[in-house]
Amino acid sequence: SAVIVPVYTWNGEREYKPVVQGVRAFVTDEGIQVSARFDNQSNSHVVVQGEYDLLDEDGAVIASNVMDRQIVLRESQRIYETTIADVAPREGLKVRVRFKGKQFEQELVKETNVDWNTTGEE
Repeated sequence: SAVIVPVYTWNGEREYKPVVQGVRAFVTDEGIQVSARFDNQSNSHVVVQGEYDLLDEDGAVIASNVMDRQIVLRESQRIYETTIADVAPREGLKVRVRFKGKQFEQELVKETNVDWNTTGEE
């Protein structure tokens, strides 16, 4: 039997261009559904840790947790999703998503209001 092992090579300088797009938070029967798209516009893969904060009307963090840790290949994207089930939804809530990776220096942060349209459609 044979073992196939992928080998990645790279010539040239690596450029890291991570972008967070499409952050959404909406109420469902299970809780607050959070979805965020991470775009890796880099010429190399990145390892990305997603996290979220649920903020009240005053901006205070009332819930926080890890979303996922994923490898995002070059010129591709990943959807990070989670459900916040332990908090009673109410008006004025916001969700802040944060992405960290050792390949990029600055944490990427994006916020959105929690949408009360329970279908999740825009």
